[in-house]
Amino acid sequence: MPEKSQLKGNIYISSSSNPWHNQAFEEMLLERDHQRQISFYLWRNERAVVIGRHQNAWKECDWQALEREGGRLARRVSGGGAVFHDAGNINFTFVMEKENYNLPGQLKVILRALRALGVEAVFAGRNDLEANGRKFSGNAFCHRKRNSLHHGTILLNADFGLLEKYLRASADKISSKGVPSLRSRVVNLRELQPSLTMERLKESLAAAFSAEYGGPEPQEVDTHKLSPPHLLEKFASWEWRLGASPACDVSYERRFAWGGVELLLCVSLGKITEARVFSDAMDGDFIAMLGDCLPGRRFLTEEIVAAWRGLDPDGAQKEQLEDVIAWFAGLFAGK
Repeated sequence: MPEKSQLKGNIYISSSSNPWHNQAFEEMLLERDHQRQISFYLWRNERAVVIGRHQNAWKECDWQALEREGGRLARRVSGGGAVFHDAGNINFTFVMEKENYNLPGQLKVILRALRALGVEAVFAGRNDLEANGRKFSGNAFCHRKRNSLHHGTILLNADFGLLEKYLRASADKISSKGVPSLRSRVVNLRELQPSLTMERLKESLAAAFSAEYGGPEPQEVDTHKLSPPHLLEKFASWEWRLGASPACDVSYERRFAWGGVELLLCVSLGKITEARVFSDAMDGDFIAMLGDCLPGRRFLTEEIVAAWRGLDPDGAQKEQLEDVIAWFAGLFAGK
């Protein structure tokens, strides 16, 4: 990781509260040339549920009630689970060249900003920020060929009643964390610091980023005007947000320590014609691999396992792949 003086920081603050506009601008940053630069983007959405890249919207949230009541369903480019956004929530995004990606350094910015406001926070679990043992921020990640993205939420005074109304946390996910409800797992920063305002939080985040990376004053941006039309269309589209949810013949589901996996297979004349994998796992590329290699294979355990064995994942993906193979092969052991 280069010294901070070698990177030029840029700070953008969205003037829009539309999640589709804000995500289009975020992906534009991800596609941009970031040579020796790091961008920090702050944005807020009105009532919205934002699901991970490979999640099944039909199972993760009551998106129909959400949209009936004036909210929006959005799907982000990163992995991870579903989150609720409203005016009491602020979101941050770091974008940089992959070689400059440094998760501890990026989290240092957020933790420094909160410490300046009197909130002692820590990075916990696989993707959370916590204070007093309760989650106020979830983080997710996306790595492309050239650039990397790290983004997250910060709950200031979100409406937890609406959060519980729209999100559907699976029973095994809740029980695996040893707590009885969504509300017991999360905390608004306002509960810890009653005088904290959104404006002070934004100012502290921008100041902490500038202290770490330098750069010009924050720039307010109209994400609707500045985002390319094809990206605005993508994030608003039915296909991106809800996707084709095929009436598959068989489905299998399992939760691992690193995330849940739901495998849906369409089968015709003994062969797999379509495979969809839904997951809240942080590594979206790995999840895509699991489904992409199956169409055309015979619907036999050994052929599915062989297809997965032919993959060449990196790092932690290898262990995750072994988990999936052991689980799936075990379903049919002795049958």
